[in-house]
Amino acid sequence: MMARRSAPVNRARIRLCAVLTLASCHLGRPPPATGGFSPGAVSMQADEPSLPEALRAGLGRALAARGALGGAAPIDIEVLDASVAPVAANPGGQQIYMARLQVAFQVTGPRPRRLVLEGERGYVLLASDSLGSAAARAGAFSALARQLGADAAEWAAAAPPAASPAAEPR
Repeated sequence: MMARRSAPVNRARIRLCAVLTLASCHLGRPPPATGGFSPGAVSMQADEPSLPEALRAGLGRALAARGALGGAAPIDIEVLDASVAPVAANPGGQQIYMARLQVAFQVTGPRPRRLVLEGERGYVLLASDSLGSAAARAGAFSALARQLGADAAEWAAAAPPAASPAAEPR
């Protein structure tokens, strides 16, 4: 007799779990309000050969992770500053440098928007290792490109489009 009383409870639990599972399939990040985006052209004056590709790849990966890649709205990238400055040195021959990257992301199209982001990242060099110094510098700029690309993708996917100039109140 106990088995008969628990059977409806088990069926109800199974139904509830099935409904919750189906409902959870529809939850998650909503698609971007303005449609998808794609990394656009990169313009820069700096002398960092790997930076344009790192910026495009970082932005593309971040857009794909947010489900916002593959649209008609390109995001053009302009490198405003890519500089390196010495911060400290020690008697052992190590030098600490700070890489600084300032980038403007511009959504083009009927409702353009612009965002300027900047970041800094330190890296250590050995005075006697010229190959390692180039790799450390490129690694610092690559990490900054990924970080700024992720921030720009979040902005592009979540921010509402800017109002057109004709629709703005005066």
